[in-house]
Amino acid sequence: MVLAFLLLLPSAHAQSGDRSSVQLGIGILAGPTSGLSMKALIDPPRQAVPGRAADLVVSFNGRGFLHLSGHSLTERNVPDTPMRLFLGPGIVTELNDRSLRWGVSTTIGGYFEQGPYDILVALMPRLFLMPQRNGVFGAAVGLRYRL
Repeated sequence: MVLAFLLLLPSAHAQSGDRSSVQLGIGILAGPTSGLSMKALIDPPRQAVPGRAADLVVSFNGRGFLHLSGHSLTERNVPDTPMRLFLGPGIVTELNDRSLRWGVSTTIGGYFEQGPYDILVALMPRLFLMPQRNGVFGAAVGLRYRL
């Protein structure tokens, strides 16, 4: 999944036509889905045109649990505010006590831009498909620094 996130960046450069348009961010999330958050803003939203972004969340507890999820996001500005809303489908994988499960996920939320920081809130429902079907609801608040 990390590899898919990194492979998305060169195609984003080629599609946007301007290498300086991709903006990277990295930060932390806290809540039921805690961990590291990375984001690539591919095309910023404009007045009536939504933007495109990709995110990656990595969560682990040091005792054999690892969570990876990635999403393709659509972003919209909230008029006359520093807030943006986002929504997007994705995939999720978790490794826990040597068992692997994977499925589909989505993320929906918003963030405020404050200088080089994004203060964000996200809801992250997931539906694990293998090895058995199981729905999980995740959420987080976070702080991300735009590089």
